[in-house]
Amino acid sequence: MIKVRTILLRVAQLIARTSLPEIAFISTPIIGRYLSNADFQYPSEIIIPILFFGLIATISFYVYWAVLRSWFAARIATLPFIYMLYSYSFLPKWLRETGTLVLPKSSETSFMLATITVLIIFIVCGAFAYVVTVLIRKYILLRHLQLHRVVLFALLFIFSVQVFKIGHQLITIRKQLAYSYPAPNYQKDPNATVTKPDIYYFVFDRYGNTPGLKDNYNFDNTETTNYLSSQGFVNNTDAYSNYPFTMSSISSTLAMEYHSGLSKLFSGDNLHTAFPYRSILSNPPIAQVLKQNGYTYNQVSSWWDFTRVGIHADQNPTESFRLRVFGKNFYLSDLTRDILNKSIMAPWLKKGMTIGSKIVVKYDNDNNPRENFYAQKVAVKAIAGTVHTSPQFTFTHVLVPHTPYVFNADASQTTYDDGQNDNGVDETIKYINAVKFINSQIVDIMGYIRANSPNAAIIIQADEGPYPKQFRFDLSPNHYYDPSDLSLPLEKSKFGVLASYYMPGIDPATVQKDITTSINPFRFILKNYLGYKIDMLPACNFSTGDKFTLYTYKNETPKLQANASPACETLK
Repeated sequence: MIKVRTILLRVAQLIARTSLPEIAFISTPIIGRYLSNADFQYPSEIIIPILFFGLIATISFYVYWAVLRSWFAARIATLPFIYMLYSYSFLPKWLRETGTLVLPKSSETSFMLATITVLIIFIVCGAFAYVVTVLIRKYILLRHLQLHRVVLFALLFIFSVQVFKIGHQLITIRKQLAYSYPAPNYQKDPNATVTKPDIYYFVFDRYGNTPGLKDNYNFDNTETTNYLSSQGFVNNTDAYSNYPFTMSSISSTLAMEYHSGLSKLFSGDNLHTAFPYRSILSNPPIAQVLKQNGYTYNQVSSWWDFTRVGIHADQNPTESFRLRVFGKNFYLSDLTRDILNKSIMAPWLKKGMTIGSKIVVKYDNDNNPRENFYAQKVAVKAIAGTVHTSPQFTFTHVLVPHTPYVFNADASQTTYDDGQNDNGVDETIKYINAVKFINSQIVDIMGYIRANSPNAAIIIQADEGPYPKQFRFDLSPNHYYDPSDLSLPLEKSKFGVLASYYMPGIDPATVQKDITTSINPFRFILKNYLGYKIDMLPACNFSTGDKFTLYTYKNETPKLQANASPACETLK
């Protein structure tokens, strides 16, 4: 027993002379950030922040030790120093702008201001630690408290609690986290005529259908639908999405199936996570089928990480938020980016570090929503305007008229608050301004594709309608978004979506008859162009509670459609 105690004491003494407690300390709030998002974000998304802050903690700890010549003093200095670097954006403005007192105007960049602030904090934390060690040497009572051991124990205990929490979380969600949506196995008709048109799938996020825009926003959208009709598109002006939220809606379209299988697997789980949906979004079943038929899969990414990070596409020309480290690219998720952007790492990484012409580390391609949209537009036109040796499948998720409201109708930058609120102007005006803007872009983009790739099949289909004001609140297990709780007009608005299809060589009446639901566009393409033996599915609408009841579906079809299919009850 004495030998074990001696070994443990020796190990503790060794740990006390390393930066491991500092790394554990700064990892604790990072793990906490993950735990609050663990139902939507992957645990791997905190690796980069922990590595960066672990490196800073290690360097700081040994520099302090070299100056103060005390392991305890180095620890007392490093702990507040590293935490203030982690929470840099929350420091008082006067502290973050201290550099303006010593820097010439021409040098007042975010990088230089951050560097001066860090130097000041470093000196102050070092001075604080020095004073503490002097006091400990002076007062015997403080020496008897063995503060070094107390601090070390507290750090490791708190970190252990977080490790236990994350371990418990991962065990709880392990099945959903490891889930991989099964690849489709459709059979081909050997006698069918096969053509392979280029395929474009556009999702204009939160773009409502024509009746919903008229009834709830007093906006007549017939100018845009008439333009699409003039280009040969078949409009479903009264279309409703199968599911009322982006994850479930887009994934059902890409999977070409309702999510009844996911309901059977996960509806009874205590915690519902996004990972089964993400398995579809990252490697869409339709993309798998098309790639088997020689297609190249292009993902023209939005700024949302679910349709940007970890995508199994052949080309992803607009993937943004890039971190380059020794020539290797890492595209940051929303969680990773948010952690780094609120820390000292933001100005430092954007400045970057190079050795000669070689980039050691640099964060770039940090597109804002406006820049991201225009990058998407350029990418789509480049695909349509290029002669390819293989047929192309291009999926473009456009987060307009989705918030933030950064576009006026004339494409200029908005001056009002861009959030989902009535600050500046009523949100209905913000939303319709965004609709008017994207309408002008739809005309431009579709006109370009039709001129340069006239035989391409084009799917324009929103994922969900606009959010009603009743959805402005903080989510909790007893208070979450459920469209079935809305009045019928608002529920129709939430489910109502823009839907328009260009299917070259197919009788428009056939398109109108078969594509009655967001599940069927790709089924229609596989059947009519690639010779697959596949049936169309009935039009069904299922409500889910966002975030907390992701796999518990309510059949809302009878409320939304006059001739609801009885099969919908079995498909929920």
